[in-house]
Amino acid sequence: MRFSRAVTILVVFLGFQCVRASGQQVVATWTDTNGDWSNPANWSTLTVPNNGGGTTYSVIIDTPNVSVSGACCTIDNLTLGTTDTLALNSLSLVSGGSSNSGSIFGTQAGLNIGSNASLINNGKIKMSFSGYLAVN
Repeated sequence: MRFSRAVTILVVFLGFQCVRASGQQVVATWTDTNGDWSNPANWSTLTVPNNGGGTTYSVIIDTPNVSVSGACCTIDNLTLGTTDTLALNSLSLVSGGSSNSGSIFGTQAGLNIGSNASLINNGKIKMSFSGYLAVN
């Protein structure tokens, strides 16, 4: 009896892994109060959101002070809450609607909004002289 339960649990687990690997969008929610985007422990998915390998990400940040150090990520879309700040080096939005109600600051690189993406900005977007906001 225990063996059949273990097999059932294993089949269900592997089934979920196959569904995820087959190209579904994953919602990644920031779980810490602040920190760096590149730390997997800060995300509900325990992986750093970055489209690739058939997985795409819809990102939700609803806590203050998230930073993106170094060259970063390509994601489908982003929702940034009212009192939140995203300090980025580079980030590309490629699909669907994104919403900024907080503050997005760019320093070295910038924010790229692809031709299949949109950004509703109810907050602030500020890029330094070396940063950019590109809309394709």
